[in-house]
Amino acid sequence: MNIAIHYNADHPSLGGYYGPPVYKRVFSTLLEDASLNINSEARVGDVPFYRMKERAIKLWMGSKRWRQFYADIGFLQGHNIFVITLTGLNRAITEHLDSVLRKDEAFLGIFEIDETVLTHLGLYRKILVPFGHILGKTLFLYWDGASDDSKDFGMADILRELPFEKVGFEARSPFED
Repeated sequence: MNIAIHYNADHPSLGGYYGPPVYKRVFSTLLEDASLNINSEARVGDVPFYRMKERAIKLWMGSKRWRQFYADIGFLQGHNIFVITLTGLNRAITEHLDSVLRKDEAFLGIFEIDETVLTHLGLYRKILVPFGHILGKTLFLYWDGASDDSKDFGMADILRELPFEKVGFEARSPFED
């Protein structure tokens, strides 16, 4: 399954700078299982539901794929929504993520990405930016492969505080999708 994990970026528990707290909650939960061996690409970013018409949001919500979602259209349009997508997870891992994260007041839910729904493609493939590649318990943050200046060493240091065995870098062309 390819999934999208949604958070209310405006929630006070995230402290305004919401990326690292959400990474901690999602990745720590994902890595709880010592036997877990995943190969997943992550994308991250803000999804501008506040700029979307209600009809487009209804199309987005209308997917018949697996989902557990706890917010309505009005809420989405009135708040900043931060999303992490992960590829290649099975249903058991996805359901575990949902069962743990739903206890978090800032968590809004998980959608299985449906690539036959244009709003899913637009939101999750075009708006979100490639973040990194998780292989087992190692996270490789993407960088452009041309200049060490494009390596986000500050983010790597933050993510090293999580239960990853290693955090490194993986070159990725900015033209790859």
